[in-house]
Amino acid sequence: MRAHVQGGRGTARRLGAAAVAAALILGACSDDDSGGAGTTSGSDASTSSSADAGSTSSTPGTGGATSSAPGTGDATTTSSAGTDPGAGTTAPAPGTTPAPATTAPPSGTTAPPPPASAGPTTTGPRGDVPADATIPEAPRLGLDDEGDFGTGVTARLVGITPVQGESRGPGEVAGPSLRIEVEIRNGTAQEVPLTSVLVDATFGPDRTPANVLSAPDVVRFPPSVAPGESARAAYVFRIPPEQRNQIQVSVFYGVDAPILVFEGAAV
Repeated sequence: MRAHVQGGRGTARRLGAAAVAAALILGACSDDDSGGAGTTSGSDASTSSSADAGSTSSTPGTGGATSSAPGTGDATTTSSAGTDPGAGTTAPAPGTTPAPATTAPPSGTTAPPPPASAGPTTTGPRGDVPADATIPEAPRLGLDDEGDFGTGVTARLVGITPVQGESRGPGEVAGPSLRIEVEIRNGTAQEVPLTSVLVDATFGPDRTPANVLSAPDVVRFPPSVAPGESARAAYVFRIPPEQRNQIQVSVFYGVDAPILVFEGAAV
């Protein structure tokens, strides 16, 4: 009987140990389920975050631009082709003006030449006279002669005086000069204009042009001379003293009259 009771007690102890072990196992399983649930929840949250990060967003006015992050979290911007009318163009920089478009002439054609300009003219005492106008010279006269323009108007040199020329205008160079006084007489019955009269001086056998100076005592012709009257003007030309043994004084009156040339030694 005692042996049976002892055997029953051993069995009870084994059953109790088994129950405790089972309880421990169930507890461990419960912990695993709880951890698994946490893992699943975290995975769901990650999946949701990835879905949010990979979601497509459209911004009004961008022509269908989308932003996507395939598994990286960094946004990648793409543009839908053909949706933005301004795509592919570059806006001009602020403050600049776009250059106007130019059109090339068709192949095989020749651009028209620029319009021809009028011939050069000289202005001044002569008025507007073509530079290539050819005006004949009358036969040479002496420095003391009187010349006739062939229109009833005559000219002569009334004085040649050595002076120290003064520079008062652009390009003028002061130096030893000659002051030459010219007289024009109107032998016609009408008033004669003198606005076109021009007086030049040269020197030497090659007729080197003399520089014109503005002083001293330069006198211009009046606008006109009355019938039977005379008018005088004075000019200053820089001519070196050693070159005065042969000078030429030319008097231009108008395109309808020859040029009178007075030549000789002014020493």
